[in-house]
Amino acid sequence: MHRRACLWPRLKARARRIAPRLRIRSGRRSGSRRSSPQSAAHPTCAPRPLHLACASHACVRAPRATERRALQDPDALADLAEFQWETLRQLDDAEATLRRCLASNPRDVAAMTELAAFLTEERQDLDAAELLFRRAIDTAPFSPDTLCPAAEFLCTQRGDAAAAKELYERAVAAAPCDGTTLCDYAQFLVEEFGAAPPRPPPLPPPAP
Repeated sequence: MHRRACLWPRLKARARRIAPRLRIRSGRRSGSRRSSPQSAAHPTCAPRPLHLACASHACVRAPRATERRALQDPDALADLAEFQWETLRQLDDAEATLRRCLASNPRDVAAMTELAAFLTEERQDLDAAELLFRRAIDTAPFSPDTLCPAAEFLCTQRGDAAAAKELYERAVAAAPCDGTTLCDYAQFLVEEFGAAPPRPPPLPPPAP
C-alpha cells in the first residue's frame, strides 16, 4: 500500500531550509487567528465586507509589486510564483514564472524541486518531474534536500519503494544527525515496511 501523495507540503517544509528566499510556508500560517463571535464584536475589528475588500485589493496589487521587484531581483521570481500558484491559482503564469526562475540559475536545486512538485501536483506530468528530480540529484548528489524529495516522489507517484529506500539511505548517510531526514526516513519505513530504523547509540556525556 502506497502512501497518500503529499509531495508538495513536504517540499515546502524542506524549502524553508535550503532556500529561505523562497518564503515557502508549510501549510497554513500557524500564527493566523480565526475569526470568532467575540473578535467580530470587538469595536476595533473591521466588518467582514471591509476585510474582503482589503484582501481583494491586496490580490491585485501584490503580484504587480512582486513582478516589478523580480525585474531587479531574480530571487523574487520564487515569491511571485508561489503567490500565483497558491493564492491566485494562475497555474499557467505560475509555471512560466517557475521556469524563468530556473532559467535565471540552472543549478538552483530549490527551483528544480519546486517546479517538479508543480508538474506533479498540477500537470500530472510525472516524466518531466522525474527528470527534474534526477537533475537536482546530479547537481547536489549528497544533499538530503534533493534526495528526500526525490525519494518521496518515487514512493508516492511511481510506487517504487526500493528505489525510494535507497535514496533515503543515501540521505541519512550524508547527514546522519539531520532530524528532518531521520524523521522522513523513519516515517517511510513505518508506512511502507512496518518497521522503524534501529535506534542510534546514545550521545556521550559532555566533557567536564
